[in-house]
Amino acid sequence: MEEELNKNERKGQGTFYMIVAMLTLVVAMVGATFAYFSLQASNNDTIKGSAAKVGLSLEVTRLSDQASGDLIPLKKELLTNAVAGDTATGNKMCMDKDGNTVCQIYELKVSNQGKAVINVNGTLTLTNEGITNLKWQLMTDSSTPKTDEESFFTKEDTTIISGDNIPAGTGGDLDFTPGTKSYYIMIWIDDTLEDQNKTDVGGFTGVVNFTSSNGSGVTGTFTMGG
Repeated sequence: MEEELNKNERKGQGTFYMIVAMLTLVVAMVGATFAYFSLQASNNDTIKGSAAKVGLSLEVTRLSDQASGDLIPLKKELLTNAVAGDTATGNKMCMDKDGNTVCQIYELKVSNQGKAVINVNGTLTLTNEGITNLKWQLMTDSSTPKTDEESFFTKEDTTIISGDNIPAGTGGDLDFTPGTKSYYIMIWIDDTLEDQNKTDVGGFTGVVNFTSSNGSGVTGTFTMGG
């Protein structure tokens, strides 16, 4: 009798341990499944996107390309006529009736290589040897100079624009078109109505620099005469 009771007790313990083992396995499986679905849910909630690329490029073009001689002094009241060119020379930009070069005009084309608007500052640094009365100005457009005295700058004045926006580029990776904006500058020697053969002789170099608030920047250089 006692031996039979011991057998039944051992069977009961075995059954108990089996039930505990099965419950443990079920809990482990449920736990693993819960962790799996939690991971999936977390992954589905991840915010995906890309940062807008930024970058600048600069193209400096001399528009008065037919006026290739050394600059001669120009009266302020003739700025508009100088841009149009004299009829005797076929209205070639920056050339007077005798074919002399009286000014130089440059286009500064700034391109935004990214898909976000870029705020930029632009400067012009003129270096000249022996040209005392060299002047420059930012034009309204490629054919319209400003004529007020406050628009005439010397080499000590360097600001072209401050805090101007270059539009964002458009399109996808295969058909991307940069956003562009052009600025126009005119350079000439101011006529003082006196002998300038000793005060205004030589060449000049211009360094154009555009920088953005994000730290990117581009530089262009042009040289005339000398």
